[in-house]
Amino acid sequence: MGPAPHPLVGIVLVLAGAAFAAWQLVWWSRARASRSWPRAEGVILRAEAKRRRGFGSAAYRVRIEYRYTVGNTIYRSTRIRFGLLRAHADRAQALLARYDQGAHVTVRYDPHEPARAVLEPGATFDDNYAWILLGAIALVIGVVYWVRA
Repeated sequence: MGPAPHPLVGIVLVLAGAAFAAWQLVWWSRARASRSWPRAEGVILRAEAKRRRGFGSAAYRVRIEYRYTVGNTIYRSTRIRFGLLRAHADRAQALLARYDQGAHVTVRYDPHEPARAVLEPGATFDDNYAWILLGAIALVIGVVYWVRA
């Protein structure tokens, strides 16, 4: 049997896992709430995808800028949906095609904070649930390390 794990490893994993899971739970709750937010008509101002290195493959960060009006106030946003949005080439191209510059879109906005808006309401596994699960796994591994130390 190898040396006992250092308790600091467990503490760091517990704190990081708990913080990450909590942060993702906030995003998840907003994602779920966004399904019932009011709608506004918007227009796409700019759409682009920037290539980033992923884990062994290229990933793209898609940025869609749009404008919408609530009451007499004009807002701008870049949020497509709540979550960590990275896409492979085919998904990035599909998003760019769907949100082409000048396209008219339906925007969901938070009635309590109209500057918070999304183009795609709701939660998805890739963008929400998987990240909550990852934080929970880090938390559990941290507890095991901490207890064994």
